[in-house]
Amino acid sequence: MQRSLCLTLLILAAACSTARSGSEDRRPADIEDDSENASGDDGRDTGAGEATNEAGVPIEPTPGIDGGAVQPTPPDKPPPYVSFDAMITAMREDVRKILNPVERTDIRYLVLSHLGNAGLRNADIAVHQSTMNLLVNSLSRGALLVAPVQLAAAPNVYRINLRDYRWTPELWEAIVADYPYQVEYNQDSRRFSRDEASAAALRAATGTVVPFVFMEWFTAKVVRAPLYYQLLNFPDTLAALGTQVDVDIAADIAQRRIARAGVSGSMFAKQNRMFERHDRIGNIGTFWLSYDFSQSSGLQNIFEHPLDFTHAGQEVIYALPNGLSAYMVVDGAGKRLDAAPFELVADGRAPNGIATPGLSCMGGCHYANGFEPIKDEVLSSVVANTPAGVDADVVRAVFPTQNKLDALIESDRKGYVAAAISVGVNLSIENAPYQTVELYNGQVDLALAAALLQVTEEEMNKALLTPSLAVPAQIRSLRDGKPVNREVFEGLFGKAVCALGIGEPLCAARDCGCATLTP
Repeated sequence: MQRSLCLTLLILAAACSTARSGSEDRRPADIEDDSENASGDDGRDTGAGEATNEAGVPIEPTPGIDGGAVQPTPPDKPPPYVSFDAMITAMREDVRKILNPVERTDIRYLVLSHLGNAGLRNADIAVHQSTMNLLVNSLSRGALLVAPVQLAAAPNVYRINLRDYRWTPELWEAIVADYPYQVEYNQDSRRFSRDEASAAALRAATGTVVPFVFMEWFTAKVVRAPLYYQLLNFPDTLAALGTQVDVDIAADIAQRRIARAGVSGSMFAKQNRMFERHDRIGNIGTFWLSYDFSQSSGLQNIFEHPLDFTHAGQEVIYALPNGLSAYMVVDGAGKRLDAAPFELVADGRAPNGIATPGLSCMGGCHYANGFEPIKDEVLSSVVANTPAGVDADVVRAVFPTQNKLDALIESDRKGYVAAAISVGVNLSIENAPYQTVELYNGQVDLALAAALLQVTEEEMNKALLTPSLAVPAQIRSLRDGKPVNREVFEGLFGKAVCALGIGEPLCAARDCGCATLTP
């Protein structure tokens, strides 16, 4: 039986445009512009469709949302092709709007346009846009919900400001240290001429070798430890996390400032399981713990020991300052783990079955509603047949009635849903973050390979027909309809760039140019 990391007890059953830029601007690479041509703002766009609540009624946008989170639904067909030159020119012009050079170093871009170039339809790309809106805000330590801003001149290219999420340029470098897709293009190439001057200016202005990344790569990278924990600044222990978010776990339990619920088993766990809700100081959101057990007997039997059980591990879900949720896994001693012990919980959707605190919860059972109903079994059991040594009055004090428990969960659910909707997350999409990660883990065909290389499929196909080029065999076989998995493609990406004469691979933290690659 598959068992999930998440705190929920029920499987979620979620119901489940712009014209092509023709810019060939070849102005000098100097990113600076005079005040006559540059706007005096911080480069943020405004205007959007309006968000709606679960009943479809328009709601006021949450203060602090940058630009519009919800866009009009485009026709369900591939979006207009976005060339590398159009994309890089749009980014360069976008950065030029920010007059302060220091502020430019916080600007980065998330790219989805390559998916349209590879043939994905608007409806498919919308899944990954929803992932993007949820992901950056679920990794934010800031108090505001800030949606990435689509560039008008480059459909499906989005600007983010690191400061909006309380990220730093140093954190960005940790994320992109092994990014494989950044290329210094050969602007003089007869076959693959690209606007490298503008790309170099963009890198200089933002202060990074990697100012933009493909969204599906970014998602797969940051939804797991260690980066998931690093971006949210998680401490090493549960007790330290409690201190960080103003929850005194031990004192709450000792003074009965908690609400518990227990179940004998669920579709996700063969053993009994306990849930525990803590209020946050200052009423700034909720904090839930689950207690997991390796067996349901002795001190691990929550019906016999509802107050003094011994657990084998725990999961945490708590509200971020912006209203979305963060997740943590710890062992029985409260020490942080990068993944849940397989013998306790597992993730049936993960390729290796390992449950991880970012993806398995954010992308799985907590995506659509945040929290699911819990039907407590402990209170009625203890009241009907109080075990020896158990104070039934204390049990009544910490195990609320079902109506009170339902009200608490519903309040927490509404907070998450409102935050997600207001930032443009489509909660009717089934497990959008998982779909984005699965896209990344999927096969790379000729169309996607060309899009990742920022060339057209026609250019790619023509180049692969040239026998004199020392192209890796698995890359050449793409034109014969033989796709490769993403890991293999990334391992061969640099060699393909060099062999095809596209340019030089660039890496943020290591030398990876053509001179370092064997044929």
